[in-house]
Amino acid sequence: MIEGGRARIGIVTGVEREAACLRAPGVDVRCSGANAAVAYELARALIKDGADCLLSVGLAGGLDPRLGPGAVIVANEVFAVAGETVDPMAAASLRTRLANVFTVRGHATSLGVEAPAVEANAAFQPAADLVERLRTVGGPKVSIGPIVGVDHVVAKRVEKLGLFTKTRAFAADMESHGVARAASEAEVPFGVVRVVIDPSNREVPSAMIRSVRPDGSTSIGAFLAGLALNPLEIGACLSLALDAAIAFRSLRHVGRGLAPALLRGL
Repeated sequence: MIEGGRARIGIVTGVEREAACLRAPGVDVRCSGANAAVAYELARALIKDGADCLLSVGLAGGLDPRLGPGAVIVANEVFAVAGETVDPMAAASLRTRLANVFTVRGHATSLGVEAPAVEANAAFQPAADLVERLRTVGGPKVSIGPIVGVDHVVAKRVEKLGLFTKTRAFAADMESHGVARAASEAEVPFGVVRVVIDPSNREVPSAMIRSVRPDGSTSIGAFLAGLALNPLEIGACLSLALDAAIAFRSLRHVGRGLAPALLRGL
């Protein structure tokens, strides 16, 4: 599965726990530590090391209210949005239309609203053949749609709503736009598979954000220190932990199917 000691698939993900779900023969997985700039550099390094295709695979924050924890998304477009993503006026407008959406455990019925013009700094197109191959690893309920890459954690509900209003992206992460940019510059095919961990109605506790080290590992000390500063976050941390259990189960399923689905065609 590896020619000349070279991994044929290069994957960029956020943290070590995600990477552990994705490693396989012929696959080189690298962690950005949830850092958008690092993700871009890692993608370039994978290309230099001879990867035949690049993937952004891992967890993502849900933006579309119809998608709950564990939902698998294969991107057919990747947007890059830099800097501030809160748009209070746009969010308020969409919130009115969302008022009657019926939600159960983070899943919602169709919004029935037209998508606005995308407000993004850049847009990238995943390779069409990779989109078709990747959709087979997500199970029968895989969603095909846009992903937005950001340079910071989208933690607040109002920020998620504002970003969804701007782009109609299904989810946000901090690696996909870096991978997409590096792949496009080098004319290397790329694809994206993301699993929702925190749905659009869930806020990400600051203690969780603080716990991620630059190398993608988790610092229990930093987490406990963050929780000591914000003890009221313990409930949100427990809720996110339950969502994470669902999300990682889906990600492990994706990881088991990636190499068999892709290596045959490279």
